[in-house]
Amino acid sequence: METLGEKVDAENGLTLSTKVRIVVDTVYVKQPLSLMPFVAIFSAVNSAAVLCWLALVLLPRWPAVRVTIQFVVVAGLCTLYAVLIAVYFFRVEGGGFFSLPAVQKLFESPGVALAGWIHYLAFDLFVGLWIATRSDAVGLSRWLQAPILVTTFMFGPIGLLLFAAVDRAGRLSFATVRRMR
Repeated sequence: METLGEKVDAENGLTLSTKVRIVVDTVYVKQPLSLMPFVAIFSAVNSAAVLCWLALVLLPRWPAVRVTIQFVVVAGLCTLYAVLIAVYFFRVEGGGFFSLPAVQKLFESPGVALAGWIHYLAFDLFVGLWIATRSDAVGLSRWLQAPILVTTFMFGPIGLLLFAAVDRAGRLSFATVRRMR
């Protein structure tokens, strides 16, 4: 049998080009097609967050950089989070916050898992921006800020704790110098 110049396999009724497409889809698209929008969103928000973290660590703290991070990227992440939560959170049967199994059940949903990841990105980036702004205000060297910001990017609360310790030590040191005068 032939269709538009292609032979159709009598066994399964598929043309060669259809078989190739099936193999390509199976091999190269490692996610089910229903997950593709989530994968694309995940990639986009990760890229945006990484660019913002690089800007915080490497660029001068121009007002435009801070405003873009806070009011474009962080606000955008928060808005996307709100939309994903509104659409997917209440659809998860047995999901909730009152037990570990209920939380695990929530994250079985790709939409809720993506929302959870965006939650981390938004909060960590907001905290990183706050650390950078506060560090600049107290005159903390950019060389000391860099490892704190990288730690905040990678391990959120540990970076915040590290900054709190450095900030407190700096205030104690400043107070000691002031009393010595």
